[in-house]
Amino acid sequence: MKTELFQSVHNKAEYINFEYTLNWQTLYFGLFLSAIPYQAFTLARMCYIYCKSKSKATLHLVPFTSLMMMGYSNLFFCILDNIVFRLPSTAIFTSLCASSDPNKFLIILYILQLNSTYLSLGSSFLFCVTRCIIHFIPLSYKKVSKIAAWTLLFGFVIIICFGIYASSFMFGGIGYCRQWDHPFSFGAVYISYAETDQRHDPFFVPVTITLSLFIVLVNIGVICQNKKMAKTTNAGRRVYTDSAGKSLYYTTLAMIIPYLFHGCLTVITSSLKLFLKIYLQVVSVYYPATSAYVILIRSAVTDVFQCSILALYNKHTMFQTKKTSPVAIIPLSNLS
Repeated sequence: MKTELFQSVHNKAEYINFEYTLNWQTLYFGLFLSAIPYQAFTLARMCYIYCKSKSKATLHLVPFTSLMMMGYSNLFFCILDNIVFRLPSTAIFTSLCASSDPNKFLIILYILQLNSTYLSLGSSFLFCVTRCIIHFIPLSYKKVSKIAAWTLLFGFVIIICFGIYASSFMFGGIGYCRQWDHPFSFGAVYISYAETDQRHDPFFVPVTITLSLFIVLVNIGVICQNKKMAKTTNAGRRVYTDSAGKSLYYTTLAMIIPYLFHGCLTVITSSLKLFLKIYLQVVSVYYPATSAYVILIRSAVTDVFQCSILALYNKHTMFQTKKTSPVAIIPLSNLS
């Protein structure tokens, strides 16, 4: 059975004639909108400093490339999340949306948003994996870098292909603007989809939780290996300092919290709506009123932690403009 245009605002006089006034949604989402220029500027600055540096050997090319892939994937997700969910919630575009018909362009935006979620999570996992390869494989710098590079390329292709497959159920549908539930005010909308054979992506929650756990395990392995190196070699002590160890702990949390938070919220709200549907029969199983609260909390958590990852890595000696003492060049990545 095809899904319907539930709570659609299209071609309805009350939405066509809607006049925007400043509301709390605009202030709330506007507060986090600064995450986009911050991420874009920081990534551009890091790329510029790295390419300009005369000592690129202090920071392996593959970990740096995977760091940039993770950063730009997070930026891509942030932009699309604003386009699909947050900016329409301010009601600025409500009249424009209502004056048009449901169309393919809107569902393309939704498909891109879903793919950006997988890309953001997957690139974070690949960053940890490539760093782990350089730490654990006892080969020459040239050989281990080649292995890490091919792993990064192959993994990136898999992520792209999986995202396309996961979103393929929406290819035959259409996108439309839909009214948010409480606590959003009248006129606050977001992009949704209809006329598809299924309502939800069945892979999102298991993939989110599984990859988040893998990120934790991989980073724990890197931390243990670094501590072992720090105890047995002088080079290890120079690279794995207390600040580097804390950075690994912080970035591990920053990488997984947004995804685990979103995945857990999805599980909780799905269980709640099913309970209400079966036992109380007060809310539709397909359209839970809890979604509005999820986007409010998720937006803040995601932006804060994704920006904090860049803030932590931006402190690396490689990206400081002030002159510092040379960093030891050893067959390990010192990107911690």
